Amino acid sequence: YYAPVSYLILDKECYIINVNKAGSTHLRVNKSDLIGSHFSQYIDSEVYQTQFYKFRTEIIETGKSGQLEAKIKRGDGSSFFALVDSAVIKDDNGNFKYFFLTLGDITDQKKQEQKIASALLRAKELNEMKSQFITIASHEFRTPLATILSSAELMAKYSSKEDVDKREKHLRKISTSVHRLNEILM
Repeated sequence: YYAPVSYLILDKECYIINVNKAGSTHLRVNKSDLIGSHFSQYIDSEVYQTQFYKFRTEIIETGKSGQLEAKIKRGDGSSFFALVDSAVIKDDNGNFKYFFLTLGDITDQKKQEQKIASALLRAKELNEMKSQFITIASHEFRTPLATILSSAELMAKYSSKEDVDKREKHLRKISTSVHRLNEILM
């Protein structure tokens, strides 16, 4: 009764048969009010209730212990995330008799998991933005660099005095392209 871990004993239909002081304190409900009540009324939503009933059925069918994460609501209306450990208590003939549930508060762990998931999502978004930036930047740099390269190659071909106008035209293209690159970088 005075174990530091919250535990409940349930029958096959999930009515609470017994609960220790820690369980009563954790659920913020008097022991006398818990006894005889259905455990599902302390499961926060239909989603978690459905998961619990699947879990319950599997444990009855296999007779094996199991764990389930569920959101549990307290008598005062607050809630917490719990790791529900379940074991089967069998009678002398090896048949199902009771569920033995322990409730561990994992609310802080769930909050940390949510923070990590948010951070991972943000990192993924930043990585995608970085990839998009690199794609755009490389595209934006190709045109001016191609212009600079072709103009420089053509200038090398114009070595006579008659080609001064052509060289100046290509020098202007190089200058314009360099200014464009500087604008992109700013």
